[in-house]
Amino acid sequence: MNISIKRLDVIIKEISSLSVAEHIHQKIIIEAKRELSYSSKTVQEIAYTLGYLDPSYFSRFFKKYVGIAPSLYRENNTSK
Repeated sequence: MNISIKRLDVIIKEISSLSVAEHIHQKIIIEAKRELSYSSKTVQEIAYTLGYLDPSYFSRFFKKYVGIAPSLYRENNTSK
């Protein structure tokens, strides 16, 4: 693309009001919610699948963006 990462971040933020990192975080949360709702994987397995080596870090990340722990999200949103 012949553009610096910083410049790309500025352009993306001007267009969408979110940084590149925030877009990535949203995609991770969407995938985590999907996995929690429709798979039987453990929270630890989902964390590893999404690239988190520390499941507790993933849980804190998820809670920061969603407001509840992944296990509680699963209890409330499991597809029946």
